[in-house]
Amino acid sequence: MDTTKRFLIIFLVLGITVIYAVYKQSSVEVLPQTDSAMVLKKLPDYKLTDLEGKPVSSYGFLKKSKLLAVHFWGTWCAPCEAEFPEFLKFIESFSDTSDVTFHLIATQDTVVDVKKFLKRFKKLPPNIVLSADKEGIVQKHFNTIKVPETYLFNKEGKALRKFVGPQEWGIKYFKDYFRSLTSSR
Repeated sequence: MDTTKRFLIIFLVLGITVIYAVYKQSSVEVLPQTDSAMVLKKLPDYKLTDLEGKPVSSYGFLKKSKLLAVHFWGTWCAPCEAEFPEFLKFIESFSDTSDVTFHLIATQDTVVDVKKFLKRFKKLPPNIVLSADKEGIVQKHFNTIKVPETYLFNKEGKALRKFVGPQEWGIKYFKDYFRSLTSSR
């Protein structure tokens, strides 16, 4: 066998190996980034207003739902903007129940900027409350230094999980995880 044929065979084997590796990697479900060493143990007491000026409070949410997801984001944050449409679809999947409430806090943002950002989304799910925290005060109560970041609390206000950075909210893991927490309580 001459050298050209050997190189051709090696090249074909390597090419097939790379194609197979890419195929297998695309079929793997990526698990979310979480912070298992979460310092926050309990839901901080905070008060804000929603985008219409109606007062909302952290403990007011606990009276309504089994789970509260507090999500920090910003209209100025590219990863937040990329994550937002998929997150809304995820939130919509819980709109048939009052078990989960989502409080999305646009930190270091104005109401005007948030409303302008939201114009591209036709209808928001009913289980979502949006607030703008121009000064980033609530973010400090959570010790959140970057966005997006999502905290999950049970009905008693106990911190259950912290999701750091943008997530792939469309993967089955999230829906199953949230449903398991609402069905067991």
